[in-house]
Amino acid sequence: MYLLQPNLFSFEELLKFEPETKLQKVLSVLDLSPALNVVKRAVLGPKGHCVGNMIRALVAKQLEQIPTVAALVKRLSNDIRFRFQCGFSLSKPIPSESSIIPINSRGSKDHPEGCDFDGTPICSMGQRMVF
Repeated sequence: MYLLQPNLFSFEELLKFEPETKLQKVLSVLDLSPALNVVKRAVLGPKGHCVGNMIRALVAKQLEQIPTVAALVKRLSNDIRFRFQCGFSLSKPIPSESSIIPINSRGSKDHPEGCDFDGTPICSMGQRMVF
């Protein structure tokens, strides 16, 4: 006969013991109300996913330097800590790439190599070349 021992700590309690990352610090103070006003959608987006969580995931994509939305979805599915930090439930499925792209106005396209986020060229020292 096998006995199942109850968990000593929940997943949330275990995360409290770890040092806070840059992503956690940014997401904890992030005010999403201006972004939610721009998106102009209800609280739930496509397929019932929270739009706020998808915006947090897009912010995390930039902070973690994840190149594409497809790579973001892969990271959300493989890394439960990252998924939890973005606000997604561990028991529900994550949004698909097609659910996140309408919120991301640029889609999954990144800026050209050697250019900044708005297309401004970057010199070899990493500085913006403004004329």
